[in-house]
Amino acid sequence: MLSLLLVALLSQTNPPKVEFPPVISGEPNNFITILPTTNGKTVKYAYIDKGLNVFPSSLLANPIATVVTAPKGKYRLLAYTALGDVPSDPAIVIINVGNVPDSAPFGPFNPTPIPPTPPAPNPPAPNPPAPNPPGPMPPQPEDALASALVGIYGGLKDQDRNAADKVAKLALIYREGARAAINTDTDPNTGKPFYNTVGDVYAKVNTLGKEYLKEQDIYDIRDRLRVEMNGLLPRNSSLVLDNNVRALLNKEFSRYASILEKLQ
Repeated sequence: MLSLLLVALLSQTNPPKVEFPPVISGEPNNFITILPTTNGKTVKYAYIDKGLNVFPSSLLANPIATVVTAPKGKYRLLAYTALGDVPSDPAIVIINVGNVPDSAPFGPFNPTPIPPTPPAPNPPAPNPPAPNPPGPMPPQPEDALASALVGIYGGLKDQDRNAADKVAKLALIYREGARAAINTDTDPNTGKPFYNTVGDVYAKVNTLGKEYLKEQDIYDIRDRLRVEMNGLLPRNSSLVLDNNVRALLNKEFSRYASILEKLQ
């Protein structure tokens, strides 16, 4: 009973709140980090206007931040927090994506096109014009791992000023793992390959991880990569490396390294 009274008194003197700048700006289809000023421990978010995509909170390390993406337009994002059992007033932040006019309605920006003046009729050509060459291929969507790591890194770098350096080290570790996977050199003393099994390659990656990073360094990024590895790579450490397994390990470790290098 006393603790409930203390929470009630505290909420009266220091009510829960979430505050944002009047407008947050970003580029179309890029990741935009949303970080409020709040006295709560967590902040929950919900979009108001269609077209605004909000990252799942489970993918982010910072419990008060979120990451959004959207096509060009103007959007509203609702946020709230709580202290004890006392909720804050909802806060709404406007997100301007692609520098649209202030007068634009909320949602994706689709200005009404002005119809062109029809050209004067031309005499019929003796031969039909050659067809236009096909346009460039549309950009392919990023894979789910890359999207998840971008969101996690967006929260981590606000908490750890050395996050970029640690991510760079992790990328180097996976580069070394990719090289080890296709290394068929043999030990001159034993005549056996340095990397003969899946476990030999994993041991190389784990050893470098302990050498260059502390156990809790960029933990959320490393944990998400562990989930990816468990779903795609062999778990039997005694599995002998054949050409197919070596190629798979090299491909995946190289992919992880490339994603990490692009985060910095």
